[in-house]
Amino acid sequence: AEEVGGEVLEDEELLNTVANLVEYPVALRGSFAREFLDLPRDVLISSMREHQKYFSVVDTEGSLLPYFIVITNNQTRDPQIVIRGTERVLSARLADARFFFDEDRKISLSGRVVNLKQVVYQTKLGSMYDKACRLKELTGYLSKGLNDKLSEKLQRASFLCKADLLTEMVGEFPSLQGIMGREYALREGESPEVAEAIYEHYLPTSGKGALPDSVAGSLLSIADKIDNIVGCFAIGLIPTGTADPHALRRQALGIISIILEKSLLLNFTTLIERSIALFNTKIHRSSDQVKDEVLEFIRARFHHRLIADGYSYDVVEAATSTGFIDLVDTFERIKALQETRNHPDFEPLVITFKRVANIIASSPPGEVDASLFEEEAEKMLYDAYRKVKSKVLSLNKRKDYPAALKHLARLKPSVDRFFDEVLVMCEDKKVKANRLGLLRKIFTLFYGIADFSKIVTEG
Repeated sequence: AEEVGGEVLEDEELLNTVANLVEYPVALRGSFAREFLDLPRDVLISSMREHQKYFSVVDTEGSLLPYFIVITNNQTRDPQIVIRGTERVLSARLADARFFFDEDRKISLSGRVVNLKQVVYQTKLGSMYDKACRLKELTGYLSKGLNDKLSEKLQRASFLCKADLLTEMVGEFPSLQGIMGREYALREGESPEVAEAIYEHYLPTSGKGALPDSVAGSLLSIADKIDNIVGCFAIGLIPTGTADPHALRRQALGIISIILEKSLLLNFTTLIERSIALFNTKIHRSSDQVKDEVLEFIRARFHHRLIADGYSYDVVEAATSTGFIDLVDTFERIKALQETRNHPDFEPLVITFKRVANIIASSPPGEVDASLFEEEAEKMLYDAYRKVKSKVLSLNKRKDYPAALKHLARLKPSVDRFFDEVLVMCEDKKVKANRLGLLRKIFTLFYGIADFSKIVTEG
């Protein structure tokens, strides 16, 4: 590669594949006609990579050069014979690719959409055209609050994103789905935002894969993946411990990664409900059951992802147990708990919560009547609660959970004195209910951040 002023295009997966195909590797360089450089870059790379296992050569700026590297399995007397053979094979491949590319451009992406009715998405869930229509509806919901122009472009991308599945190029190279959609969209005059969203809606393609850069691509990717997950759960295609043929776990992790990376404020419950509704009569299971199963499935993936990132199991469980509608908010609460759990005030805070939670476990919610207070300790606790409440709620609204936890810790002395001096389960039913009501309010204030009973303490 250096001999022709270039370098090998990095491709770890191809390198591993080729390394396991040969026992006596010998590298040779071949070339192809410069006229083929007019084809899209990814078409050339795929033509060399997928069928021939050739390495591409690029210049210092990353542009393709008309050369390739082939690894043979032995040392030949005349390498030129091998090189000429590989060049003939690749030339034929590239000629086919040019033919496919030229043929595909005779029909626009928008002209292909109607033919998606003939492409089965899933036997029980209809066609790819049905899916495109659902994506348009879902992205319409997700794009509420965005500017009108971006919303229109997102709708257009939703309409076109599956059309390249009908092209000759994607038929020959399935790995180019989305990539060719972007390429054809740009050549047909679609806006760059639409073209990029068509490509990005497949991202990430692996657990650690690249995420969409654009907002439109991010939202379309979420819509596509939630549609896949809900559709499979709706007809009972639920991953098991040994099988996940539709890669739903990877798609759930993709949704989580995009939301956290982009700090997208989405109501998961509503999104899933809307997705379920769009399947109409195709679902023969309880909608509520499907919704609960999908929520729990994504929550489990979220849990797994954060544990893998080094967050404590009990911290993640404590935060997700109190609410899992807004992933960004949940993640902020988890970070706050993780950051403060080694602080001297944290364990006393948890113990305070557990004392309150234990005593109100079977009591119904109730209002607090200050006129029923008999002991100084309960008056002090009520005053302390009112002072802390407004600050904690304000901090929670700003997602400043570390500060909120510090304010909650200030309740400990008053709670301890309350339990030392006040008999909660007294004979007077009104006084008893009033005291339980006060503890219930304190419990609710804590619960707005986490279920601290899930936190493991040494005490």
